[in-house]
Amino acid sequence: MVNLLSLSALLVLGCSPRSVLATTTDNGESVLHSEASRANNQSLFWGPYKPNLYFGVRPRLPQGLWTGLMWGKVNDFESIRDCIFRSLAFRYTCEQHEGLAGYGWDEYDIRRGGVETIHDVANQLDLTVSFVKVLAAPTEVKTEGEPTGFDSDVAFSGTSESLGDYKIVVTKGDGDHPTSDHDLVSLRQPDKTTVRSAAIPDEVLWQAKAVVFKHLSNGIAEVQEKYEPEQGPPPFLVYQLANSPGSGNLHIVQKIFEGPFEFDVLFSSDSAGKELTQADLTAQITANSESFHDKFSQIFELKAPFKDDKYQVFAKTMFSNLVGGIGYFNGYHLVDRSYASEYEEDSERFWEETAEARARKQEKLEGPYDWFNTMDDDGWIAREQILGPEPRSKVPEDFQPLESAHLEFPELGETYLRSIYPQLRLHYDWFRKTQRGDVKSYDREAFSTKEAYRWRGRSETHCLTSGLDDYPRPQPPHPGELHVDLMSWVGFMTKSLMNIADALGMAEDVEEYKKISHAIERNLNDLHWSEKDGCFCDATIDDFEEHTLVCHKGYISLFPFLVGLMKADDAKLGKILDLIGDEEHLFSPYGLRSLSVKDEFYGTAENYWRSPIWININYLAIVQLHDLALQDGPFKAKVTELYRKLRKNVVDTVYNSWVETDGQQNSNRAEVRPG
Repeated sequence: MVNLLSLSALLVLGCSPRSVLATTTDNGESVLHSEASRANNQSLFWGPYKPNLYFGVRPRLPQGLWTGLMWGKVNDFESIRDCIFRSLAFRYTCEQHEGLAGYGWDEYDIRRGGVETIHDVANQLDLTVSFVKVLAAPTEVKTEGEPTGFDSDVAFSGTSESLGDYKIVVTKGDGDHPTSDHDLVSLRQPDKTTVRSAAIPDEVLWQAKAVVFKHLSNGIAEVQEKYEPEQGPPPFLVYQLANSPGSGNLHIVQKIFEGPFEFDVLFSSDSAGKELTQADLTAQITANSESFHDKFSQIFELKAPFKDDKYQVFAKTMFSNLVGGIGYFNGYHLVDRSYASEYEEDSERFWEETAEARARKQEKLEGPYDWFNTMDDDGWIAREQILGPEPRSKVPEDFQPLESAHLEFPELGETYLRSIYPQLRLHYDWFRKTQRGDVKSYDREAFSTKEAYRWRGRSETHCLTSGLDDYPRPQPPHPGELHVDLMSWVGFMTKSLMNIADALGMAEDVEEYKKISHAIERNLNDLHWSEKDGCFCDATIDDFEEHTLVCHKGYISLFPFLVGLMKADDAKLGKILDLIGDEEHLFSPYGLRSLSVKDEFYGTAENYWRSPIWININYLAIVQLHDLALQDGPFKAKVTELYRKLRKNVVDTVYNSWVETDGQQNSNRAEVRPG
């Protein structure tokens, strides 16, 4: 005998302000409109911009319609009890769930949509979610499941100032439903779609899961009052929501299936054009997939030894999750201005936007521009964009207040050059002013008395503002410290702005940046190079009030190299390459370690930047090795060999980790293309 899984799938619809009404429709064919007349950037208007959910769609508006997918099995009482009281096995917000084998985008085009798969072992379910945009409008979400209210479609009509009049249709879908001869089926029928509408405060709309659990708990209480335990109905009836459609700003759509299932969610607006049939939509899903694969192959030509089909699947998945993970949030920062006086006197995400910019270099990408629009009047940008209560719920409380005198390492975009240049310059000037280090007070010998830098926000055990958190720094903390990674970032910013100013024909600014860049490169050698250790080091003031270097060989030691401040003929480059390639220090079969194996702090305490291999830093190293390998110099052969070995090790590490988690399932499935 085979027992089939009973599953509850819920679609959560939220809208602020409250303006949606749930009704039923019997016109067998679902409606979908496109909006071809809108500007090109409307293709970015809708997207899965709620990446904190396993699947959540919203427009790029502070207020408006959003949707989220929630599911859980209803086979037994224990599973649901765990869901409600311990929030287990009922999926909605992305968590590190035990029993969730993996989830993510197999393919995603930021302007057309994509396909996401979710492998939920605990719920014995594989979900495939196809998100489709047609002519700049969000069009369809197709949800399918494999085993592991309303008789027909359900329509929601709404209106808002930003979206106008619109309609959402949740189709009846295909799939079997569990059956029972219990008398509760006269009130609760699992083959029907149920809708629970509610009006709740806009500021708590993001807590939809708690609202669902509340209604489930109310339904349980009703059953407990009516039936003795031995006479109780099966779980799928107990946990079916009461059908109560109407007006409100939160609508929960529940479907209960047994075995494979499929249903569509369709959006249309009154300003749209031609109606599309479901056959058109199916064709669009196939066309989008073919387009994605073709474009990817044209733009990203994989190089040996990574040209096999398995690496194609891997690369497409990595790229898709970068661009499919971009979110839209709005709200307020929690800002600590207690350091304002110091500020008056004298902060994991453009990796994603950079990848997308490469894929669409003819089109403007708004991520960097939006990032710099969060700048305050003085040039400060919060190191974390924790906007509003929803993203704040995922950040430990101690990390939520952002101090305006502290700064995360800079990550600069190169789009909208002319319009964004004043903001780049303001941020740069603020950076150099507030993070400046002290050269004069300690009679340090340096080419420039101005180009030295110290991270603000340093504690005895951490320097969170550097992004390298627990990496060993000089002890005890001292106001005379100088940090080589920070000076390197300033040097990188300077060269970047110099290139932008040159492209814009700003000759005076170019000359200014050249002088600063020269001073930084000289001071890196004067203040931070240790000939004895053969690497760059942080500096502090010793007991005799003299400048001294504190060397912990690792990522910090490489920073001038990592950001491109070392020339191919620099004699110091040879020693840096020796450190990179030394297996007794940093080099490993998996990539460069963050700290030398021989360092006294290696692998100690929280061990965040004290041994782990960080792919972003390894990427910087690979890029610099590649650039130097193309130049003539005394270390060309060594650079070329290190580039070859490190590149292979890092790619293999990421690929093998992907296979060990979700990659094998993705690889097997993604080899078969639709159409």
